[in-house]
Amino acid sequence: MTGAQWPAFIQTLACRPGGPPSLRITGVGSRYALHEVGTRLAETALAVNVPFSFCGLTVDTLNELQPWMFPLVPGEALAVNSICQLHRLLVDPDASASTSLSSPIDAVLGLVAAMQPRVFTVVEQEAYHNKPTLVERFINALFYYSAMFNSMEALPTHVRAGAEAYLQREIFDIVCGEGSSRAERHEPLDLWRARLWLAGLAQVPIGPSATWWAASLVRAFSGACFHVEELAGCLTLVWDNQPLFTASVWRAEPTTSMLPGE
Repeated sequence: MTGAQWPAFIQTLACRPGGPPSLRITGVGSRYALHEVGTRLAETALAVNVPFSFCGLTVDTLNELQPWMFPLVPGEALAVNSICQLHRLLVDPDASASTSLSSPIDAVLGLVAAMQPRVFTVVEQEAYHNKPTLVERFINALFYYSAMFNSMEALPTHVRAGAEAYLQREIFDIVCGEGSSRAERHEPLDLWRARLWLAGLAQVPIGPSATWWAASLVRAFSGACFHVEELAGCLTLVWDNQPLFTASVWRAEPTTSMLPGE
């Protein structure tokens, strides 16, 4: 939504032997935010001589996306990147079990798999806030957000204020929302792995070099209580033994294997 993950990637492409490839990014979000992101990334690419183009797709929800919106070009390497967005497409577990209608998450993952990306990166909260009962959601949220607020003590004051307001809205939705009105439906890694596998996506284990690099970045730019753990081929950001976020990598390819670990 902010494009913060792309400048470092653009700079890495600029250093490739033989020169950088052309890069085309399609962003999904509000019209105003996409305009700002596209302009900022274009300036970054121009500064390091990376051929670049940006396309913005304005939709209210991800399940409004359609295949015709993505102009795929034969021979291009396609990557799909989602950061803390997919959980909003989940529905109440009881509701999904009592209806034959497909869930919005199934439609979006089906679209991603059909586009056959070389890589599909998913970052989601490592929490379980999609249980139907208030008590379960409250207890899980209590431990998770206590760690989140404690971890933000290392942030600058102006950054912490904005982050706290964002988290307060999440907590209000999780604890006070009921049924279809609830949007923040975080689920842990094991449930996401099963869901992505059923959508026709195969997990790509994150290698030792990526794990080492991620751990080095965390040590350099965060507090002492942060660390990175490798879990089932994925990376989990942990604060004082409380998992916060997990990053996993996938690709679209036919597979007949069982779920990893089975």
